[in-house]
Amino acid sequence: TVTGDGAAKLFIIYLDKRGAESNVEGVGYDIIEASNHTFTSHNPGSTVISINEHRYVQAVYTNDSLDPSEIIQGQVLDDDFRCEITDDANDNVSGYTLTSCNVSETDINGLSPPTVIDLNNDGTADRVYAGDLHGNMWVFNIQSKNSSDWAVDDDVAGSSNNQPLFTACRSSLVNNICPDNARQPIMIAPQVVSHPERLVTLNTANTLVLFGTGQYLTADDQDDTSMQSIYGVWDAGSSKRYISRSNLTEQTFTNVDADGTAVTNVDEAVGRTGSSEAVNYSDVDPSTGAEGYGWYIDLPATLAENNEFKERTIISPLVIEKYLIFATFIPADGHCSASSGSSFLNAVFVDSGEGADIFDEASTDGSIKFSGFKVDGAIVGTQHLKDDDGKNKVAVSTDANENLIIDTNISGGLPSGRQSWSILR
Repeated sequence: TVTGDGAAKLFIIYLDKRGAESNVEGVGYDIIEASNHTFTSHNPGSTVISINEHRYVQAVYTNDSLDPSEIIQGQVLDDDFRCEITDDANDNVSGYTLTSCNVSETDINGLSPPTVIDLNNDGTADRVYAGDLHGNMWVFNIQSKNSSDWAVDDDVAGSSNNQPLFTACRSSLVNNICPDNARQPIMIAPQVVSHPERLVTLNTANTLVLFGTGQYLTADDQDDTSMQSIYGVWDAGSSKRYISRSNLTEQTFTNVDADGTAVTNVDEAVGRTGSSEAVNYSDVDPSTGAEGYGWYIDLPATLAENNEFKERTIISPLVIEKYLIFATFIPADGHCSASSGSSFLNAVFVDSGEGADIFDEASTDGSIKFSGFKVDGAIVGTQHLKDDDGKNKVAVSTDANENLIIDTNISGGLPSGRQSWSILR
């Protein structure tokens, strides 16, 4: 367990004993700070990557502690402080008045699993994307051969006021910060793909960052009824930061029965359909509130009459061709329920978030295709498969040890089997 000093950080540990820090014998490492706030980790995970001339590098992420008694709480008073702040020009903390600071269990933060990408196909890592439990999606630039240059990828010098790419929030941001009661935690690694519509020459990154929100780490999370969302956010370069949902185009999901009729109680749903709003990408200043940076979908109410939202994303999505395939989970009511709950397997277009009607499992006779269908239990794993005929399928595993092979009706992609061979003389 790694405990923190008040900041969410990305740890890069060298397996070849290099690095800027080395207070553990035989181990070198570098640290990149994201936001200054309480953080901790529990059972940290890792991703092996290659950074420039260092062949093997391990990016380690922090995660939420399951036992609050193990938390070491820290406080840092600076421009990036995140503890009940209000805007006031007459204060001793730049731009804010500190009204109170009892860092509680609900204020715990930490980075979620990272996604590491190579922008120029030279075999070394250039960017690391990782969300945190306060809903921030961070971009770390590790392209330089000098590790002292590695930092959060924004256009602000130093680390005292790092800028996230995006903040997932159910309400408007206040001074670029999401109110505590509107945060949408990110606990999964995002999918990161090249932007399918914008030219690479326009900016240094030009990626789409695809992820869902929601948390399922503690016993209290089972009863959480906060609305969660799916996001596709354009990383248009370091000068375009603090993107919020006001900069995104809204798409919607509608839960339906087997005949395609809309229902308001998720217990009556077998599938869902998606909207088809056009997304017009434009690199205008995000602070104007103008759309142009991607899309979002608010997951439907599980019981509309009670305004109850329990659906969330707890495993990372897949990208197959031009489609984003992702599972969502709805916990059962009560801690002693015989079932863990139910899930949906969903599909949308990567570039727009429009519903992709590729599933026919929910239809009584296969004549209706849906953008998602319901599965009993929690989907705990998904994997892209291709059969001998080159058809794309998704393998789905549930917590009841059930394994499903789902036809996606997606064509294209690389053929299966041997692609090439060499003749040895």
